[in-house]
Amino acid sequence: MSSEAERAAQLETLLNEAWREYRSEVVTRITLLKDALEGARAGTLDETTRAEANSMAHKLAGVLGTFGLREASRAAIAIELILAPGKEISQEKMGAYEAHLGVIGEGVLKRDAQAA
Repeated sequence: MSSEAERAAQLETLLNEAWREYRSEVVTRITLLKDALEGARAGTLDETTRAEANSMAHKLAGVLGTFGLREASRAAIAIELILAPGKEISQEKMGAYEAHLGVIGEGVLKRDAQAA
């Protein structure tokens, strides 16, 4: 194996180890985003929870990007924009939000498979 291939394999091993270590934190952030969506649908999403979910979406975008999950990272950024302060979360935006959560979930499953 070439040294470049060895470095790539070592990097992948390290990423997989890091994923296994931080996966529960990623799932916690996704759960918070799901709860915020349910709150928006029920009309009970308060500004504090919205701001926390906005922050979690931002952090999640960075973490997912770090693990090479570009589509999932972009989906988290889209959720962050939907949750931006002062913007109405319309029915249409809630549908998009839910679709973005699906993309994030697919990204987590993809990384799980790579880390197995």
